[in-house]
Amino acid sequence: MVEDWPRELFIEKAELYQLQLEELLQRAEQEADAMMKLFQAHGVPAGAKLLDVCCGIGRHSVALAKRGYFMVGVDFSPKFLEKAKALALEAQVQERVEFVLWDVREIQKLPHKDFDAALCLFTSFVGYYSEEEDQKFLTSARKLTRPGGIFVLDAFSRDRLMRLFQPMIVTKTESHMIVQENTFDFEKSRLSSHWLFFLPEGNGWRYAGEATVNLRTYSLHELIRMLQEAGWKYRAAYGGLDMSPYGFEARRLVVVAQNPG
Repeated sequence: MVEDWPRELFIEKAELYQLQLEELLQRAEQEADAMMKLFQAHGVPAGAKLLDVCCGIGRHSVALAKRGYFMVGVDFSPKFLEKAKALALEAQVQERVEFVLWDVREIQKLPHKDFDAALCLFTSFVGYYSEEEDQKFLTSARKLTRPGGIFVLDAFSRDRLMRLFQPMIVTKTESHMIVQENTFDFEKSRLSSHWLFFLPEGNGWRYAGEATVNLRTYSLHELIRMLQEAGWKYRAAYGGLDMSPYGFEARRLVVVAQNPG
């Protein structure tokens, strides 16, 4: 296991990964609309105070702030937060969103409390480090929410990953290309993915860098157990933020839990 790959990818090589995050901006408005319906279904009021864990460049924080929510976005990448603040200014929602430079492994020390919901989206944080760190984070996130508040965890589907495992994946956009070389450790349930980054140059591609991602993949029943051990009450699982059913075909696993208070 690469012990601190998040620092390498999100801080030392942030300019490369940021290209992918910027490509995903085009989906932010649609995903924010879906989350509004999810919030309504689980009792999160309009204009609620939300915590966006590992917010990256703030694409969800800004989109939700535009819809009237008060957002606190937390990330440990200075470069990502610089872009997030620029996006908030561009959208004129800087009064409704605060971005905080913070290592989520110490989220319990965050000087913000009583959130109506905590969000951990796009396979952010959970699975990055050890199972003990994940359990600690889930417990700390509950303590930051008010009684009745919810937690939304969005990750890729382990079930689909296992069924359709691909040793190599090539993702190509106008701004960059990523070649992923994947292996899976069945004893530890960890996905190791070596990423090669390429940037367009002339009629071809220029090598720009590489990094290794190492993720603990969780099944639904494991996440339910961990959430319950952290004091959450499990509410639902979906195949996406749009509350589609979870099953073999679902690309995402979205789990919703509630703080019983």
